[in-house]
Amino acid sequence: MAESSEEKVDKKQTPKRRLSGLFSLKKEDENVSVVLKSDSEDEGVGNEVDEAAKEGNDVSIPTTPTNTRVDRSTLSEKPEDFQIRLKVICGRQLAGSNIKPVVTVKAGKTQTKITRIRKGSAPIWNEMFLFTFKESLKELYDYIFEFTVNNSRNMRSNGLIGTFKLDVGSIYNQPGHAYVKKWLLLTDPDDTSNAPQGYLKITVCVLGAGDHPPDETEDIDEEDDVDGNLLTPAGASMSSAYFTLRVYGAEDLPQMDLAFFENIKQKLGLTNDENIAKSLVDPYLKFKFAGKKVKTNVLLKTNHPEWNEELSLSLKFPSMCDSIQLTLIDWDRIGADDIIGTVTIPLSGISSTGDGESGGFLPTFGPSYINFYGSPREFSETGDVLEGLNKGKGDGCAYRGRAMVELVTTMDEEGVEPPPSTQPIADEQVAVMQKHLRRRRYRLVVGFESASLMRKPLEKIEFEVSMGNNGNKFDTEILAPFSVTHHGNSVFDGVHYHYMPWTSEKPITIVTSHWEDISSRLYAMNFILKICDQVRDKMNQLKVNVENKSDLIDIAAEIVSILDILILETSKKLPNPHGQSSNQLDRKIYQQRKDTLHTICQEAKELRQNCTEAHEAIEAISNCLESLEQISYEPQNSLPDVIIWMISDDKRVAYARIPAYDVLYSPEKQEFCGRFCSEPQTVTLKYPTTNVRSKKQYKVPAQVRLIAWLGRAVDQNNFKFNSNGQISVFAETFEAEVKIPLIGWSSNEYTDISGEIPLPKNAFSCPTGWKWEEDWKIDSDHLQGHDITEGHKSVLEDAYEYEKRSSDMTWAVDKLTNGRNEEVTQLSDLKIPKGWEWDNEWRVDTNRACDEDGRKYLSHSTDTLKPKSSKVPPKIYMVYEAAHHLHLRAYIYQGRDLQPMDQDSFSDSEVIVSFLSQTQRTEVYKHSLNPTWDQTLMMDIKYYGDFEHWHRSCPNISIELYDQDYMSSLVFMSRTNAKPMLKFHPEENKTPKLEWYDLKKNDQKVGSLLGAFEVILKQEDTEMPLPPPLKPNTDIPMVPCGIRPVLQRTAVEILVWGVREMKSFNLLAVDNPSVMIQIGEVELRTEVMKNFKHNPNFEEPVYYIEANLPVEDLYFPPIVIRVKDHRKFGSRPTVGQHIITDNIKYRLEQTQKETGNDEGYDDVENPAHDVAIEVEHSSNNLQLGFLSKLPSFSSETKIRDEEIDWWSRFYASSGDAGLCGNYLETGLDVIKIYKDELEKQEDFNHFSDFVQSFRLFRGQVDEDEEREFAGEFKGSFRIYKVPEDLREERPARCFTNLPPSHAVEVRVRIYVVRAMDLAPKDSNGLADPYIKIKVNKKRIVDRENYIPNTLYPTFGRMFELDLKLPMEKDLHVEVFDWDLIGTDEKIGETVIDLENRYLSKFKAWCALPETYCNTGHCQWRDQMKPKDWLEHKCREQSWDEPVWNSNTCVMVGGKTYKLEEYERAKKPCENWGPADERLALYVLRSFPHVSEHVETRPLFYDGLPNIEQGRLQMWVDMFPKEFGDPGLPYNIEPRKPSKYFLKMIVWNCSDIPMMDVSILGDKMTDIYLKGWLSGLEEKQQKTDVHYRSLDGTGNFNWRFVFPFDYLPQERMVHVSKKQHLWSLDKTVTKFPPVLNIQVWDNDLFGPNEYISEIVLPLTHAPKCCKFNRACTLENVPDEQGNCRMDIVNLFDQNSQIKGWWPLYRIVDGVKEQAGKLEMSVEILTSEEEEEKPSGQGRDEPNMYPKLEKPNRPATSFAWFSSPFKSLYYIIWRKYKWFIIGGLVALLVAAFLVLFLYSFPNQLTKKLTKAR
Repeated sequence: MAESSEEKVDKKQTPKRRLSGLFSLKKEDENVSVVLKSDSEDEGVGNEVDEAAKEGNDVSIPTTPTNTRVDRSTLSEKPEDFQIRLKVICGRQLAGSNIKPVVTVKAGKTQTKITRIRKGSAPIWNEMFLFTFKESLKELYDYIFEFTVNNSRNMRSNGLIGTFKLDVGSIYNQPGHAYVKKWLLLTDPDDTSNAPQGYLKITVCVLGAGDHPPDETEDIDEEDDVDGNLLTPAGASMSSAYFTLRVYGAEDLPQMDLAFFENIKQKLGLTNDENIAKSLVDPYLKFKFAGKKVKTNVLLKTNHPEWNEELSLSLKFPSMCDSIQLTLIDWDRIGADDIIGTVTIPLSGISSTGDGESGGFLPTFGPSYINFYGSPREFSETGDVLEGLNKGKGDGCAYRGRAMVELVTTMDEEGVEPPPSTQPIADEQVAVMQKHLRRRRYRLVVGFESASLMRKPLEKIEFEVSMGNNGNKFDTEILAPFSVTHHGNSVFDGVHYHYMPWTSEKPITIVTSHWEDISSRLYAMNFILKICDQVRDKMNQLKVNVENKSDLIDIAAEIVSILDILILETSKKLPNPHGQSSNQLDRKIYQQRKDTLHTICQEAKELRQNCTEAHEAIEAISNCLESLEQISYEPQNSLPDVIIWMISDDKRVAYARIPAYDVLYSPEKQEFCGRFCSEPQTVTLKYPTTNVRSKKQYKVPAQVRLIAWLGRAVDQNNFKFNSNGQISVFAETFEAEVKIPLIGWSSNEYTDISGEIPLPKNAFSCPTGWKWEEDWKIDSDHLQGHDITEGHKSVLEDAYEYEKRSSDMTWAVDKLTNGRNEEVTQLSDLKIPKGWEWDNEWRVDTNRACDEDGRKYLSHSTDTLKPKSSKVPPKIYMVYEAAHHLHLRAYIYQGRDLQPMDQDSFSDSEVIVSFLSQTQRTEVYKHSLNPTWDQTLMMDIKYYGDFEHWHRSCPNISIELYDQDYMSSLVFMSRTNAKPMLKFHPEENKTPKLEWYDLKKNDQKVGSLLGAFEVILKQEDTEMPLPPPLKPNTDIPMVPCGIRPVLQRTAVEILVWGVREMKSFNLLAVDNPSVMIQIGEVELRTEVMKNFKHNPNFEEPVYYIEANLPVEDLYFPPIVIRVKDHRKFGSRPTVGQHIITDNIKYRLEQTQKETGNDEGYDDVENPAHDVAIEVEHSSNNLQLGFLSKLPSFSSETKIRDEEIDWWSRFYASSGDAGLCGNYLETGLDVIKIYKDELEKQEDFNHFSDFVQSFRLFRGQVDEDEEREFAGEFKGSFRIYKVPEDLREERPARCFTNLPPSHAVEVRVRIYVVRAMDLAPKDSNGLADPYIKIKVNKKRIVDRENYIPNTLYPTFGRMFELDLKLPMEKDLHVEVFDWDLIGTDEKIGETVIDLENRYLSKFKAWCALPETYCNTGHCQWRDQMKPKDWLEHKCREQSWDEPVWNSNTCVMVGGKTYKLEEYERAKKPCENWGPADERLALYVLRSFPHVSEHVETRPLFYDGLPNIEQGRLQMWVDMFPKEFGDPGLPYNIEPRKPSKYFLKMIVWNCSDIPMMDVSILGDKMTDIYLKGWLSGLEEKQQKTDVHYRSLDGTGNFNWRFVFPFDYLPQERMVHVSKKQHLWSLDKTVTKFPPVLNIQVWDNDLFGPNEYISEIVLPLTHAPKCCKFNRACTLENVPDEQGNCRMDIVNLFDQNSQIKGWWPLYRIVDGVKEQAGKLEMSVEILTSEEEEEKPSGQGRDEPNMYPKLEKPNRPATSFAWFSSPFKSLYYIIWRKYKWFIIGGLVALLVAAFLVLFLYSFPNQLTKKLTKAR
């Protein structure tokens, strides 16, 4: 180190009264106020317009499905795996007749799915779609789901039926992140009438890691309740509306373009702009909502654009999308446009649904400014690396401008033209807006108390305070003389961090700005936020008391105090918006808040009087708090945030944003002030970054403690910092000295701190009335702050050798400089300060960006952000004269469940504790994730400040954990903050108590720290507490007694049963494992396992130790399980470990001490209570919408054997009466249907009564990755107190009478019933699933029995394996998707631990039925009969053998059991076995057991961990071979449908509407009918045509014969067909049996015309009427299920039914009658069809009955096939007299013509002859 050749001396002079007229000082009651004077009395800035605010009308808005508003800024920005499952179930009342609807679903930006085409207005799809996203939750929230239903018969351009849109955020906000069986109201966006176009039923859910898909089996009875499950309210239809966004202008936009060409223009005199930066942006604004967007015009070269444009978007209201997005964009001629900033406005925040008394209102906003935040404003020619912040990704770190906008929502009115997408704003509206531009002068004062926790030794550090663009140091347009602190260097604290050396002088910054007055908005916001803070703090304390089971009286008193706060605070008057600056939204929000506060007050009063339950009160208070948080949101907060920047060497390093309302001052009431106004607060700075995976997300660059005050200039007389410091203003200059040979150091000149601007002492002069308080003096304190070596024990000195390349391309030494760029002659001239010495020789540093010789090639650059100013402002400080001496003691006792940071699965952790400017660290605790430091850290701190602040807001103690790696460098692990106990008075006798602090990293809990902290004020007349004792043989102080946990003698029994599935470590298999158990400082090592592969159990599994362990459960250390592998050469690596933090369940009280074999049979009467849960997929119950509301019909009571099977039992157990037939009437057993895994049932507790399975992990934790799985440990623990005196008798041991640890051979039967909600794997949205069983190397692949094209396969398969436990304990049941080409894809798998089931006391081998049957479908299938098992149980428990008194009474274990007590209420069954066997089974069921069941297991896939891919219903039976062969297995093969025939004869129809007009004007129609069964549309049949029906009557005598496959138990038609020509397999689809009959008009030219129809569900058909005149629409059910006729099941009819049914059609959504139909219908089985065959139409065999040709009128014919009949019936019969008359007239005319022609000739002949 060497001296500088030039030295600067900092000198200051303090004026006594006033400087420049900016400040006046006064002292009142020990508090110093700074009064900031405005330059003029008129503080209004801007134009005023006296015009009354326009009041809006209340509008009742339908309820949208979004329950609460979510603050999207709190959503995670970390990319995660999400899966969105969508099931399109069915449609209803789709607009149009004879349609073929298809649904298109567009998700996000690119993913689109399309359903299959269906037919009719009530189609059924039941199709599942999966959308996979790798996005952050914050981005996923804004993705739009668009549902479009089209009619595939028409062209896509005019085939739209209806659409619906919703965003993912609205789905995620729902309970379970799902909409289950909801109806979407479809509308046509181009239809101005807003008529509903139909309904679409869907289930959609958003699944993240750990989420479970919704259970669609719930509320089956309400599945067709459209009104109750509509996403819009009952009876409400969506209305057309328009969002009109009035964009007036923007301001403060940053530079976005290069200044190169503008500089050239300026030099050439082509432009007169003095400030070029103002013209280097070409802005426009984009308005986006629900996928639609519109933008303003581009205004060139201005940063204060004035658009005055209206942007309009059409929408359907209420909308499912909840966010409006505004984006400011810079237009570029070349390349993509640059985004300036993005703002999202929640729709729920600017509208109301009308829940309160004040009524709802449509979305409205403004006129108001909206602030945009993003990357720093400084323009960079190399691009903006933080551009993502401008797009709304992440927290914006800088103010980017603001825009004045207004949003108006107008409902569409008939006859009113829709507004254009863009148009100019009317001049009158612009004039009205001007009143909102009036500005007030605001002053922001920020005092810095400390800046610490700086990781790097930064130089020339400044802290910039800005509000908007005011205070920006680098903006030459804005002068900010007081917005930046005095810069200086950070000082090393001697341990880890750096801090700013602010001692008695604390810097103060001041920012003056002008903003519109929105005080009424922010006052109300602060008032509500303060209530929330009070209630939240009290609630947290209340929840702690409830968790700690405090005294009920104390809990009740706490609840009463909270209710009193709510009653008192909500009764106060809310600030009322007033003045011309308020708008309609202000008044609406005011009324909404007023009503909510009144409601909360009334609820609190009622709760205080009537509430008796603590949990009820907590829930009610939580609801009130949630309501308060919702109304605290202020959407029109146009006051920009206060931004604190830490700048080093003119480069921005870190920032923090403080909402302006938090520091706002109110002259009206203290309640209206911000929460931190004039209050100290600790602000943690952040690095600006857009990368959520970056380490900058959890690194803390600095922590600042400050006090802020923001208020209007007229209120500056009320400014207070509530501090006893003295605010002073300093002027300073720096003396530069030069060392002259032979003379020495000589003063050169006075400059500013940069050394570039001359600043002599005579340049300072006092204003009139002021005088200097003292002469110039040298400020030694600030000079010390510039020494970056302070606090360091070693410093690395730099020197640089510069070389220059000559013309002959050779390098030569040019100069030599030190680290401060000062030239030196040689390295020996570098001198070091006194007290320092050189540690080593000079060496070339190659550990940087250089070549192999250490050279770096430089080029000169003149670019800088450094501001050039000829004025140096004075500096303002808060000066504290007295210093306080503090003593901090940090008691660091223990860590728990820390993250492994090393490859050996451990961490070498140390704790670094920082408080103010001091830091201490603990010793490094090596190789542990649960370190016990047991260390006291002590710090002596010299503090300048005011202690009065500490009682309200004490500075936080920063606690950070680091891992020391093999290079002795520190790697960050986690951090937390703590509040110390304050002991400022000597009479205080308080002792801190150890508490657990949650350690976090990236807001995720990664462990806990046990510690306590206290701060003691040192005073001359008081004695300090005694120092803590030292650890043995060290000088490290321990945690003293009274604070450290109290210990007691404790016994620990450990069952080390074995290890399983140990993975290879360092490429070598684990062959000889041992286990080490660690509890605190106690360790236990087991013996080494000899042969892990042949028997992974330990021969001696039970261990017993005694140790001194903490009495309180809070301090009990975790149990650490480590598995080590013993290898050659003494190597014993840790191959896996597990940490048990919740060890309370293993601690036994003396009264609960277990004895004997630890199974507790003696006290158990009937401990296992199975819960039956209904699980049945809704696709098996799909009916038409009104079926569930129809009256039921009587069913056949006679039970046939063929109607009962295992599936009848299964459906009866699941509660599906429609599929089980009459099983319940038989009195046979039912089984338990569990909703999830068997081991997760509360009674069974993972079958951990004997041993538990602990997953072992190893390796360090990487970012966003799970730890490496290493294997499993099988064991258990028992912990209990023992006497301190070793001579006293010890309690009996727990682990006795253990089963043998050798291998056991078992036969396993796996019954796979069915799967549900499988993830689709094929392009058609379906899968071809099959089952694969895997246990170690054994495989069963059931590929040939795959089930094509389904997501709900019914497998009905049983698989059998012979296994050896425990080596083959994990049963993998996998579901694969069959593919013809390529590899089959795994859908998911579930894993069952067979060993735990085998070892459990619940005997989960083979479940016990309710009764013993030796025949039938419930036949006994176990190895031994119940009596044999009962005797085996007695021998196992060392009981006497059962004593039988006849076959109906037995004594077991001293208790008598009688058969009649169990069968008194049972219905006798012919399949029952002997009485003694039945009684033995009842006795066995009184012990812990597993009943017959079917468990539902989730399927998981490694590619999407923790996200369910479906569910599998199954059960497993195990039979140990030592007990013999098992009985016959159950037959669970799926049911198969039977062949049925529907015969329908169409006799006649009448009153059919006329569809044609003949050439002679007659109304007529050519009638024919066609029919089909739903699902069999391609097999539809037609009658012949009844031509020329002139009165709407048709005669047919035509027979339809429809063969179909029908399953009576399910009442579903099974349709098996290929979806496409290229499909390999037929897909089985289930449909309800519905007969569709339509009447059509036949046309020779052009398409046939639809007339009417009738739809008859065969299982719920209305009866026909015998007479034509009684046939009306009342004979068929309406939408509510009302029907005049009885409802019958056609399958139960023994003969055909014949009569009249009404025909109808839908006109404008209303059903109207359009004819009557006479027909007969009957349903035959295949056997009955063979006995009574009939042909279609009138074909042979024309029998049963024989159909004659219809007796149609003679006018019924086809004109083109019978021309003579056409002439006769069409022309002759109507016009015959005209024809006859015409013929007569023709004859007469011909006679006259002939007469006239021949008469002259004849007359001539007569005359000639006469002559």
